[in-house]
Amino acid sequence: MKSPRISVGIIGWSEGAAGLIDSWLPEIGFQVDCFISTDSKYLSVDRTYHQRFGNKKFAYPTVNSFKERPLFEDPTWYLNSARYKVDKFIVALDDPRERVKHINQALLNGVPLISAIHPSVIVLND
Repeated sequence: MKSPRISVGIIGWSEGAAGLIDSWLPEIGFQVDCFISTDSKYLSVDRTYHQRFGNKKFAYPTVNSFKERPLFEDPTWYLNSARYKVDKFIVALDDPRERVKHINQALLNGVPLISAIHPSVIVLND
């Protein structure tokens, strides 16, 4: 019998961080149900600019979706985490300062977080 998948909301949406995590997370038993952007300025991507160089590999957000899943804009998602109906969250923001700020706020508000460590990573004892 297969174990039930754990539903996850990813904070961030960029192809470089959240998109890559989304590509392998299901392999280890997690199901990404939504993406949450912390700032609307990141949602205004000019995909035609990027695609003019032949870039068809990466996913770009639409008004309310990314990678065919809901994409929400919520700068204080950690205060509203219950509305997203997921089991856990992963903070995958590109900016390290913003990532730490959102992780700290989530911890202060009791939001259940998980770390996304690729299964091929080897953690040494020292």
